[in-house]
Amino acid sequence: MVDYPALAARIRSLTAGETDEVALMATLACEIHHADDRFDWTGFYRVVGPELLKIGPYQGGHGCLTIPFSRGVCGAAARTGRTQLVPDVDAFPDHIACASRPGPKSWCRSSGPTGG
Repeated sequence: MVDYPALAARIRSLTAGETDEVALMATLACEIHHADDRFDWTGFYRVVGPELLKIGPYQGGHGCLTIPFSRGVCGAAARTGRTQLVPDVDAFPDHIACASRPGPKSWCRSSGPTGG
């Protein structure tokens, strides 16, 4: 079980004073990924253009390099601005098999200072 208060404290300590978005994303991906053995892939997709995501810092196996907002779970999160909790990713309409791994998945949409 993840000790979320300890994880949050560790992340706060590691990122205190840091303003670079890539450094922050890389640190969060690493700390979250290694907090629980159940996590197979942990990372970020960045909005890089109209209706387009591009892979950002991550830990784990390969992910898709680009994802349009119109495709897959990550695209749905970006398109709707809502967290997607998906018990069976293979059953998700328009699923993109970037790397086929069994198990539940969750994706969150987040915005940076520029709204992307």
